Amino acid sequence: MTGITADKLNAALGLIDRFENGEQPLALQDAEQLVRRIFDACGYEVTQSGFVGGDQGVDCYFSGLIDGRNQTVAVEVRVGRRPADIKCVQQAFALKNKSPNFDRAMVISRAGFLAETLREAESLGLGEIDLIGPAALRNWVRKQVIPEDVTASYERIVGGAMKSLADLVARYPQALAKLQWWEVEAVPREAFEGMGFGARKTRSSKDGGFDVELTISEGGKRRVFLVEVKHWTDQRNRCPAPTLSCPS
Repeated sequence: MTGITADKLNAALGLIDRFENGEQPLALQDAEQLVRRIFDACGYEVTQSGFVGGDQGVDCYFSGLIDGRNQTVAVEVRVGRRPADIKCVQQAFALKNKSPNFDRAMVISRAGFLAETLREAESLGLGEIDLIGPAALRNWVRKQVIPEDVTASYERIVGGAMKSLADLVARYPQALAKLQWWEVEAVPREAFEGMGFGARKTRSSKDGGFDVELTISEGGKRRVFLVEVKHWTDQRNRCPAPTLSCPS
């Protein structure tokens, strides 16, 4: 579930304050790091570099539920003292259209945007290009806050659903081909927990490509296993459906 818990809101807002009012001038590398930390606090999967062979102009990208569907967003950060001009919209639109990996593009400008830049974004990339200054970024972060009771309810409902899917796949392995990519990552976690492992989802941007960290104690020693999960979309490249067993 994408979102920021109330206890992380102040930290995210503090990062935005540093982005807007920190060092003058603010180094681009430092600004990019602040932006990545803001999105990370909001619960998004943030990656520092772009996709192989197609990341020109991308300072980072993040994936998550946006406007009701899972999307991947390319982010460009501007730290100039003057409001960003119309070129930033044209570059973001070209970047988004050039790469099939991105669903939309976002430009975050420390000094905001010229009026003509905002008009260009509305006419050229409505719903595909987001222009965000510090004030808009604060509002956006506040909208990501999830009440604790909602978070607990979500985790309980999704956890129960994933356990049911794990049981279904154990009984009928062919059902594995029907799962969405995020379900393919979540179901093994539930299966391993049922086998006595401690299972934790890892961050794709920080773990070198592993999806799940498993822990278990054997002979008084703690052992850790890293699991990478693949969701093949081409039937010809799929691995044979595994036979899973769950403890009775």
